[in-house]
Amino acid sequence: NLYFGIFPNPNKGSFNVEVKIGSVQDAELLITDATGKLCFKKSQPLDPARPIVHIELPSLKRGLYSVQLKTDKANAVKTLVIE
Repeated sequence: NLYFGIFPNPNKGSFNVEVKIGSVQDAELLITDATGKLCFKKSQPLDPARPIVHIELPSLKRGLYSVQLKTDKANAVKTLVIE
């Protein structure tokens, strides 16, 4: 199973993604706007010993975004609010 949370949320483009995962896995983090346009993409291994990924996106405009975390085994989506 794959679980993640975003904090703080809402924010101004600086936030953390906290991942709960059982083993080291390659993952892809995708952020899309309300129209489905890709705003950010990052691929990296996720490690249960380092569960927090910091993201800085000060150029994101106010609004709602979808944050998708994908691994070979699972896929999860959360909503991000930029104020």
